[in-house]
Amino acid sequence: APGARWETKQWPPEFFARVMRSFADTHPGVHFLLVGSSGENPLAERILQADPGLSCSNLCGRTSVGELVELIRNVSLLFCNDSGPMHIAAMLSVPVVAFFGPTSPRLTGPYSQKSAVLQPSLPCIFCLKRYCTHCRCHAAVDADDAASRAQALLSGNDRNQRTGL
Repeated sequence: APGARWETKQWPPEFFARVMRSFADTHPGVHFLLVGSSGENPLAERILQADPGLSCSNLCGRTSVGELVELIRNVSLLFCNDSGPMHIAAMLSVPVVAFFGPTSPRLTGPYSQKSAVLQPSLPCIFCLKRYCTHCRCHAAVDADDAASRAQALLSGNDRNQRTGL
């Protein structure tokens, strides 16, 4: 789920492609689903262009809210920004790796024992800005670390980790 309402809550599509590639390299046969609104379709297309070798389906704009809930209920794991799909996954106890920048996961969740939050330790964190000229928080999260945290969640070794990087 690569989208988010705020520009600053939305990690770059190329970052999502790197996370997905890192995860796929250690999980042969994995198939990714990109979900979101029709407005997030350009983000999904950029992910697909960044790594054409990923086994991936773009479902952005192709599901109702109810269908999205059922899709999330049936996935093994969700990579996402601080967004609606993150809350759905947490509610359904689906393992979720969430990327945070300007907002606080302590205030907004995910409230789940099967969640890992990646948020860099920067002076500007929790700024609550909807627009930012530098978005250093986006560059400070490592794709391989995100994939490792996902593996830890799937193996049961990472529960509700809310520490910064």
